[in-house]
Amino acid sequence: MNQNDIEKAIEIYKDNIWHMEQNPDAFESDLPRFKLVLQALEKQLQSQWIPVTERLPENQQRVIVQRKKCPMVMGWLMFGKWHTDFGRMYRNYEVTHWMPLPEPPKEDNNE
Repeated sequence: MNQNDIEKAIEIYKDNIWHMEQNPDAFESDLPRFKLVLQALEKQLQSQWIPVTERLPENQQRVIVQRKKCPMVMGWLMFGKWHTDFGRMYRNYEVTHWMPLPEPPKEDNNE
């Protein structure tokens, strides 16, 4: 599945869930399964590499970037230029793909 397929599936599941929630008695056993699939689709969408030719992250959004000639690093776009914690990236470090950072771990309040 590519990104567009996942986005379409998410919209379909959201629509189905909305209809199920309008009549919960009829869909009592299906609703939790649909919600679980929706969560899995949303998680997959967040963990996919996005080609820079397809779209770019928001300005100054920290993301993981894959470069042509170097290993992946964390970076961000600022005024149309890619930056990392090491400074601005130059032409020989051309970014080809990016993905959002994962959610941080949830704190365990039992400690």
